[in-house]
Amino acid sequence: MGYYSDVCIMLTKQGREIMKERLRELGRSATAKEVRRFISSADLHRVDSGTGGEIFLWKNVKWYEDREDF
Repeated sequence: MGYYSDVCIMLTKQGREIMKERLRELGRSATAKEVRRFISSADLHRVDSGTGGEIFLWKNVKWYEDREDF
């Protein structure tokens, strides 16, 4: 069955830099590829030119209550 939710990640400028650094550290690992794939699939992506903050939004992400990795 499963559920559908909208998912939003909001990052400060510092948060953006930390995320980019962590992805660089992961290199070409399967985890890094999956994170990059997920980020690039956002339905909405905006960067605030004033603060440097960033927002990602995914609509209707399916998930299951019995999955421990969510």
